[in-house]
Amino acid sequence: MSFRKEKKFLVGQNHTFTKINNFLFSNKFKKIYPDRKIYSVYFDNKNLDMFQDSEEGVVPRKKIRIRWYNSKYPKNFFFFEKKINSVEGRFKTSDKIISNSFELSLRKGFHDNLYGQCKPKIMILYKRSYFENNNKIRITIDRDIKYKKNIYSELVYRKNKNDLVLEIKYQNFENLHLLKELPVREIRYSKYNNGILNIYN
Repeated sequence: MSFRKEKKFLVGQNHTFTKINNFLFSNKFKKIYPDRKIYSVYFDNKNLDMFQDSEEGVVPRKKIRIRWYNSKYPKNFFFFEKKINSVEGRFKTSDKIISNSFELSLRKGFHDNLYGQCKPKIMILYKRSYFENNNKIRITIDRDIKYKKNIYSELVYRKNKNDLVLEIKYQNFENLHLLKELPVREIRYSKYNNGILNIYN
């Protein structure tokens, strides 16, 4: 099992994006995938305990979601994922599922050994860019983040449409000194938590 380390940064102003591009170029980051649109449906129990545990920083805790890419509904398959935050560290599991079970997954939900029966609570969609340098430090940039109460809703919530979220993933602390050059501030951030606060408040 590979535990992941990550840092998140909020980019709240349009002009800062130019500085980030300059940072990526000067530190030899290259685009490793085409940009793609990400669709995620997050599940929680009736008391929103996953949300509450995340807000309070409780460990162990989880987030459960299904995710697919680039189309309004899954075409051939989607991914069932668990993001787990334990005392030992953070890791993610991901299982590829054929799309003909998509509606059933939404209707029935999932049973979790920690949180019990979990049903869909929110859908999040955004566009992501992917970069990596020679030291295997990966940077993703998420923009145009939107929230919907469910997949079929036409009502979209969006707090700050110009905000970008920059996330850095790495295996060790080597060469992370270069992050001091980033013209952004580090934050504790969760799209799921932010979406719940946007929609249910």
